[in-house]
Amino acid sequence: MTTTVDIVGGDPTSDYALWLYYDAPNPCNYGRHLGKIKIDSSGHGHKVATAIGTSGQNDWIVFAENGNGFYDTSQIAHLGA
Repeated sequence: MTTTVDIVGGDPTSDYALWLYYDAPNPCNYGRHLGKIKIDSSGHGHKVATAIGTSGQNDWIVFAENGNGFYDTSQIAHLGA
């Protein structure tokens, strides 16, 4: 699965780690690390990443965390019919 992440208003002092989680009762069991996203001086960042091993799961959330206690999650993305 390929996902595009855009951050607006991020903390420009550090990069954010990106994770893709399956929306489940215990989503940490299904995490896929997508790497880091660089935040520019205006607080914006953009990354396209591909995760493997996602078949059979339809509802996903992107989690972004900068290591300084700032984080956010996306809306749930539903894939499939």
